[in-house]
Amino acid sequence: MLHVRSLDVTLPERPLLRGVSFELAPGHALTLRGRSGLGKSTLLRLLAGLHGDPGESVTFEGASARATGFPTWRRRVTYLAQTPTMLEGSVRENLARPFSYRSATATFDEIRAKAWLDALALPDVLDRDAKSLSGGEKQRVHLVRALLGGPRVLLADEPTASLDPETRTCVLDFVDARVAEGLAVLFVRHDAPADATLDLEAFRA
Repeated sequence: MLHVRSLDVTLPERPLLRGVSFELAPGHALTLRGRSGLGKSTLLRLLAGLHGDPGESVTFEGASARATGFPTWRRRVTYLAQTPTMLEGSVRENLARPFSYRSATATFDEIRAKAWLDALALPDVLDRDAKSLSGGEKQRVHLVRALLGGPRVLLADEPTASLDPETRTCVLDFVDARVAEGLAVLFVRHDAPADATLDLEAFRA
C-alpha cells in the first residue's frame, strides 16, 4: 500500500500543493486530473523520490523512501515520464539496458517484452532503431521498459497524450490487465478545463 498523508509539494519559488492525502492499494488504479500548472507532474516525481525526499508523509509498505533506500524505492515506485527518452540502439537494446546496470536485481525477459509489445500493437519492433519510432510508439515502448523492471506502483504521467483514440484504448486495456495482476497505478491526465481543481477519480472515469 502506498500511503500519502498531508504531503506538501513546493518549488523553490512557490508552493504548489498543500496537504495531499490518499492511499493506493495493490490491484487498484486512480486518475489524477487537473489543469496544467497545478503540480501534478512534480507530485509524481516527488512520490518517486526524484524531486527531493518525500519524507515521512509518503510510505510504501510502511517504510519511507529514505528508510527503504532510494534505488530500491525507485524500482518499487516507478515514475513514467510524459516525454519518453530513447537511447541509441534498437528497441531491444533500450528495453534490456536497465538490466545491465549494477543496481539491477533481475534479467531482461525478452519473451515478456515481446508479448507486451504485441499487446500494445507494436509487433516486430524489437530490431528497429528506437530513435526512429514515432512519438506514440516511443510512449508505448517507454511503458513496457518501465514495467519490465517489476514496479509495485506505477506513476504514469499522461502516457496516452500522443495516441489516437484506438491506440489509447489499447494502452488503457493493457494497463487494466497489469492492474488486475496486482500493479497499483496513479495515472495523470492534463485535459481538465482551465478552471479545474486537482481531483482524484476512478481510473478511466
